[in-house]
Amino acid sequence: MKLNAQNVDYFIWLLKGDGWSTKPLDDNSKNLLMKLFDVADVIAPMGDDDEKIFWIRVPRGPFKEYVRINYSFDNEYKEEKLRKSFEEDYPDKYKWYKIVLVRHKSYVNDGEFLGVFMADKFLLSINNPNEDGWPIDVSTFIEGLIVSVNDVIAQLKENKYNDRVKKNLPAKYKYGRIKRKDYYDIYPDLRKEYLREIGKDVLNEFLEYVEKNDVEADPSDFLNNMTARVFYEACSIAYDAAGYEDRSKWKFTDSDEEHERYGGTTPKEKYYMHADGRDNGLINVPMDDPKEFKLWFNEKGDYYEFNGSHPYEIRTAGSIRYSIHLFPHHNKEDDLEGYFFILSGDSYHTSFETIKMFLALIKSGFPVVFSNAKEVASRFMEMDDIGVLPYTIPSWYAKYGNSHIGKDVMDFVNLYDGDKAQEVIAKTRWMDEAEVTLKE
Repeated sequence: MKLNAQNVDYFIWLLKGDGWSTKPLDDNSKNLLMKLFDVADVIAPMGDDDEKIFWIRVPRGPFKEYVRINYSFDNEYKEEKLRKSFEEDYPDKYKWYKIVLVRHKSYVNDGEFLGVFMADKFLLSINNPNEDGWPIDVSTFIEGLIVSVNDVIAQLKENKYNDRVKKNLPAKYKYGRIKRKDYYDIYPDLRKEYLREIGKDVLNEFLEYVEKNDVEADPSDFLNNMTARVFYEACSIAYDAAGYEDRSKWKFTDSDEEHERYGGTTPKEKYYMHADGRDNGLINVPMDDPKEFKLWFNEKGDYYEFNGSHPYEIRTAGSIRYSIHLFPHHNKEDDLEGYFFILSGDSYHTSFETIKMFLALIKSGFPVVFSNAKEVASRFMEMDDIGVLPYTIPSWYAKYGNSHIGKDVMDFVNLYDGDKAQEVIAKTRWMDEAEVTLKE
């Protein structure tokens, strides 16, 4: 079987699991998968686990197959609409797929683990402890992969493969970097929107402070002690600065005495309105006892109880990258023992709030370190780069972007996040694909 993009996409849809799970293969498919790895053995590995990484290019396939796969059950569609849909789904005559083959000793028996990743999806495996479901026959797909691998090997023997990839791989499959200023010049509304979120006065105050102070260094003035009250009060200042409104007291309601002390909603109540909630027992630590707080902080004492270890996530989110943390760091050096806060929350959509929190904490006299403050300032001054990711990796899912593009890049886009892809392509510095070679 010779692959085309439509049947490849069908098998990717069929086989992609949840996380590290894959479908178990029937015996014929297993034998063919082992053959695939034997065929590919002549390719030189690129890293650990005998990793082979290479691209295959397949034609998009005929229109009739598109109709059969997608619309054979429905007679309502007219050919004109079907052809339009076909061109939208497969605009190019060829589609490229990155294949990663991984091989190492199995963790579950004395055999080998074999794994196939394609288009950034984990599809096929042998000796995977996370197999799920009934054995499946995908022999035709693996046969097609074997044909494609043989084609790659033939190109490598003729010294044509790497030049072919370099010249023909479309930009939407690549990693790259574009200057933020260039990107905002292409999409000026993004610049206006970003600056509008924080306000000119607050931004200028932050940039001026960062320019004059090393806000990422340990502060010189530490707090002698830390208590639950001090922590809650710091959180309260941060919440107020960011404009957080009171929510229902779903987890904690303070005493009348505490309400009188603060003239309304207490700092502890605000914390439990907005924080993650997995507080490891912080809720029970006496408010003004530094010894008990220190014991709890070190995961000891009567009040510590493990329930998730997110007590310092003061602004929760679906992903840790989009949350905000305020960590009471304990410096234990004899001549400089004490506490200071480390504030973190540098993502594109949280940095507005984090900056306001930081300035308010500084003005209130708290010693605070702002993690990645220089990078955040560079973002506002448009002195940094934005990472451009392959279309198979969502731009909001930045982890893989960092590992490929560089840890200094904070924000990521795809070419088609906007409507001016060609202008972005022209301004992007594209990363070269690693050269593939045969074993010597």
